Amino acid sequence: MFKTLKLATISVAVLSFLSSCEETKQTPAPILPKGKYATGIFILNEGGFQKSNGSVSFYNRKNLDSVALEGDIFAKNNARTLGDVVQDMVVVNDKAFILVNNSNKVEIVDAGTFKSLAPEIKLKQPRYAVAVGNKLYVSEWLNGYNGIGQISVIDVTSYKVLKTITVGKAPEKLLVVGEKILVANSDENTLSVINTTFDTIENTITVGDKPNSLTQDAQGNIWVMCGGVPAWAGTPTNAKLIRFSPNAAAQQTVFAFEKGDARKLTNNSEKNTLYYMYQGATYSMAITDSKLPTNFLLRRTFYGLGVDKDGIIYAADALNYVINGRVIRYTKTGIALDSMTVGVAPNGFIFR
Repeated sequence: MFKTLKLATISVAVLSFLSSCEETKQTPAPILPKGKYATGIFILNEGGFQKSNGSVSFYNRKNLDSVALEGDIFAKNNARTLGDVVQDMVVVNDKAFILVNNSNKVEIVDAGTFKSLAPEIKLKQPRYAVAVGNKLYVSEWLNGYNGIGQISVIDVTSYKVLKTITVGKAPEKLLVVGEKILVANSDENTLSVINTTFDTIENTITVGDKPNSLTQDAQGNIWVMCGGVPAWAGTPTNAKLIRFSPNAAAQQTVFAFEKGDARKLTNNSEKNTLYYMYQGATYSMAITDSKLPTNFLLRRTFYGLGVDKDGIIYAADALNYVINGRVIRYTKTGIALDSMTVGVAPNGFIFR
């Protein structure tokens, strides 16, 4: 009886082990980025307007090969220039889609090697992009800043434009919220809401004048920076920072500035701290704050701003927009760490 019980116990253990092995086999390993540029920071450099010298620099955080910064990685890997005004870049399934505004195109490269994968996609003044599943959504100005814009929906496998969606004037930044996309119509006071299942406009949300950037925090709330109307564009209005729940867009909390010109809203990786620029200074603000901060983080503004996963702030200084610009790194408390020379007119960062 004892021997039988012992054998049964062993059998159960073996079956349990085999079952465990089968379950492990059924769980696919995570797909990690590959290639020389798999881990690090892409720095977007617009280049001079109509100079076709836009570029992408790459900063290696770990400095494994003793080369921390590599300039113009597109030209180095493709033996041609990237184009005129590098505006934005999005990485989808290890493919990088680079929006080149004044060249009216999107370049597609392998994100790990930066070698071209396909012919360029021709668009009209592409500005910014986000991805949902296998679709890339790109904002376009079409006829300049004051004209009605559109969103082009691109299949990231075939590189075909599946559809175009008409939005408001001068669409800029986009934000993915679940299965919807919010589009900041920067020459209006609205956000267009796109349903990504049907790729149609579902709603229009009224916010402050000239929304230019937006983000979602750790509590799920949406924050929209509205720069206000400058005096040269008509009757001036002050800037506003607006917060609302995705399920109650009409119920808004408004943080009103005393003047205009607030922009470049972003947040940290934990999504509990906001960063923005206003009237010649850069500020940080906790998402739980009940009023705008009165003390600045940095006594200056920048052409681009980003926060890495370790909390280090990357700030882009375009200098005179003709010579090579600089990127300055700061701690989260605003202490300068170091700086590096990059391409002409650096404007943004992609963290991997």
